[in-house]
Amino acid sequence: PRWCPHAALPAYRHVPSVTPHPVTDPRGHSHGQAESSPPDLPPEAWRDNEAYLWAIDLYNQGYLWESHEVWEGLWRAAGRGSRQGQFYQGLIFNSAAQLKVLTGRLRGAATHGQRSLHRLEHAAAGEDVYMGLSLPSLTAALRTYYAPLWETPPGPPRTKPPCLIPRLG
Repeated sequence: PRWCPHAALPAYRHVPSVTPHPVTDPRGHSHGQAESSPPDLPPEAWRDNEAYLWAIDLYNQGYLWESHEVWEGLWRAAGRGSRQGQFYQGLIFNSAAQLKVLTGRLRGAATHGQRSLHRLEHAAAGEDVYMGLSLPSLTAALRTYYAPLWETPPGPPRTKPPCLIPRLG
């Protein structure tokens, strides 16, 4: 199920160095579109935060780069050092880590995966649900997903994990 069903998904999922850059390339799915700044809504108003809901939809549908970009705007609006900003940054790092897995950059994926968990656990601060997401469930799924990357000994990785995206929500 979609959280923001009225918003059309982009024409393709951007993968750096594989597809046209969505904004800077004239063939990009968002080229020429005005960039919008999302409003700074408090965490308890998450159901009214269309940008946040849209980013979850993008992520759940595999639009990793696109979700990263939306969450980055939300992160700036919320304040980078705020609890909500830390939460958004955790989601940003996870999207970036997933993209790195997809492109075979596993060491970067492992680092970003750890950063994601650190930010999400900091944002949880003892709460089970934050902005509509079960943070214990999400962090457990991410730990399971990234564990093989963290256990890989130094040197070239032998295999990469499948690009299985733990769903949000």
